[in-house]
Amino acid sequence: MQRLQRGMSFYGMCLVIVIAVFFGMLGVKLGPYYLDNTMLVSSVQKVFDSGTEDVSLSDFREGISKAMVIDNISPEARNALVIAREDDSFIVTANYEVRIDLFYNIDVVLSFENEIKAQ
Repeated sequence: MQRLQRGMSFYGMCLVIVIAVFFGMLGVKLGPYYLDNTMLVSSVQKVFDSGTEDVSLSDFREGISKAMVIDNISPEARNALVIAREDDSFIVTANYEVRIDLFYNIDVVLSFENEIKAQ
Protein backbone atom coordinates (compact mmCIF):
# COMPACT_ATOMS: atom_id res chain seq x y z
CA MET A 1 0.00 0.00 0.00
CA GLN A 2 1.38 3.36 -1.00
CA ARG A 3 1.23 6.31 1.40
CA LEU A 4 0.27 9.70 -0.01
CA GLN A 5 2.08 12.76 1.23
CA ARG A 6 -0.16 15.29 2.91
CA GLY A 7 0.55 18.85 3.89
CA MET A 8 3.22 21.31 2.92
CA SER A 9 6.86 20.44 2.46
CA PHE A 10 9.64 22.01 4.50
CA TYR A 11 10.67 24.29 1.62
CA GLY A 12 7.11 25.34 0.99
CA MET A 13 6.71 26.26 4.65
CA CYS A 14 9.98 28.25 4.56
CA LEU A 15 8.70 30.15 1.51
CA VAL A 16 5.46 31.02 3.31
CA ILE A 17 7.41 32.25 6.35
CA VAL A 18 9.74 34.41 4.20
CA ILE A 19 6.76 36.00 2.43
CA ALA A 20 4.98 36.62 5.75
CA VAL A 21 8.11 38.22 7.26
CA PHE A 22 8.54 40.44 4.17
CA PHE A 23 4.99 41.77 4.32
CA GLY A 24 5.23 42.15 8.11
CA MET A 25 8.39 44.20 7.66
CA LEU A 26 6.61 46.37 5.06
CA GLY A 27 3.79 46.98 7.50
CA VAL A 28 6.13 47.91 10.33
CA LYS A 29 8.24 50.26 8.21
CA LEU A 30 5.49 51.90 6.12
CA GLY A 31 2.60 51.91 8.58
CA PRO A 32 3.75 54.85 10.74
CA TYR A 33 4.00 57.15 7.71
CA TYR A 34 0.47 56.34 6.58
CA LEU A 35 -0.74 56.84 10.15
CA ASP A 36 1.11 60.17 10.25
CA ASN A 37 -0.64 61.31 7.07
CA THR A 38 -4.01 60.28 8.48
CA MET A 39 -3.29 62.19 11.69
CA LEU A 40 -2.28 65.25 9.64
CA VAL A 41 -5.61 65.28 7.81
CA SER A 42 -7.57 64.71 11.02
CA SER A 43 -5.76 67.49 12.90
CA VAL A 44 -6.50 69.96 10.08
CA GLN A 45 -10.11 68.77 10.06
CA LYS A 46 -10.31 69.33 13.85
CA VAL A 47 -9.21 72.93 13.37
CA PHE A 48 -11.83 73.34 10.63
CA ASP A 49 -14.51 71.88 12.89
CA SER A 50 -13.64 74.28 15.70
CA GLY A 51 -14.79 77.13 13.47
CA THR A 52 -13.03 79.27 10.90
CA GLU A 53 -15.43 82.17 10.63
CA ASP A 54 -13.80 85.55 11.21
CA VAL A 55 -10.40 83.96 11.84
CA SER A 56 -7.26 85.56 10.46
CA LEU A 57 -4.74 83.54 8.48
CA SER A 58 -2.11 83.80 11.23
CA ASP A 59 -4.57 82.58 13.90
CA PHE A 60 -5.56 79.70 11.65
CA ARG A 61 -1.89 78.76 11.11
CA GLU A 62 -1.30 78.89 14.85
CA GLY A 63 -4.30 76.62 15.49
CA ILE A 64 -3.07 74.07 12.97
CA SER A 65 0.46 74.25 14.38
CA LYS A 66 -0.81 73.55 17.91
CA ALA A 67 -2.95 70.65 16.69
CA MET A 68 0.04 69.11 14.92
CA VAL A 69 2.25 69.39 17.98
CA ILE A 70 -0.44 67.71 20.07
CA ASP A 71 -0.87 64.93 17.49
CA ASN A 72 2.93 64.53 17.13
CA ILE A 73 3.00 64.97 13.34
CA SER A 74 6.40 64.38 11.69
CA PRO A 75 8.47 67.35 10.46
CA GLU A 76 8.17 66.23 6.81
CA ALA A 77 4.41 66.55 6.96
CA ARG A 78 4.46 69.76 9.00
CA ASN A 79 6.82 71.53 6.62
CA ALA A 80 4.78 70.50 3.58
CA LEU A 81 1.64 72.36 4.62
CA VAL A 82 0.51 75.24 2.44
CA ILE A 83 -2.38 77.27 3.79
CA ALA A 84 -4.28 79.58 1.48
CA ARG A 85 -7.39 81.66 1.83
CA GLU A 86 -9.94 81.58 -0.96
CA ASP A 87 -12.94 83.87 -0.55
CA ASP A 88 -14.13 83.20 3.00
CA SER A 89 -12.69 79.71 3.40
CA PHE A 90 -9.29 78.15 3.93
CA ILE A 91 -7.61 75.56 1.74
CA VAL A 92 -4.85 73.44 3.24
CA THR A 93 -2.67 71.37 0.94
CA ALA A 94 0.02 68.94 1.97
CA ASN A 95 2.00 67.37 -0.86
CA TYR A 96 5.12 65.57 0.25
CA GLU A 97 7.22 62.47 -0.27
CA VAL A 98 8.94 60.26 2.26
CA ARG A 99 11.86 57.99 1.31
CA ILE A 100 12.34 54.93 3.49
CA ASP A 101 15.26 52.48 3.42
CA LEU A 102 13.68 49.06 3.15
CA PHE A 103 16.82 46.92 3.12
CA TYR A 104 20.25 47.07 1.52
CA ASN A 105 19.98 49.49 -1.39
CA ILE A 106 16.21 49.19 -1.87
CA ASP A 107 14.20 52.28 -0.96
CA VAL A 108 10.47 52.90 -0.91
CA VAL A 109 9.07 56.32 -1.79
CA LEU A 110 5.68 57.21 -0.35
CA SER A 111 3.94 60.13 -2.01
CA PHE A 112 1.12 61.90 -0.17
CA GLU A 113 -1.18 64.46 -1.77
CA ASN A 114 -3.87 66.02 0.40
CA GLU A 115 -6.14 68.98 -0.14
CA ILE A 116 -8.53 69.86 2.65
CA LYS A 117 -11.13 72.60 2.23
CA ALA A 118 -13.16 74.24 4.94
CA GLN A 119 -16.88 73.67 4.55
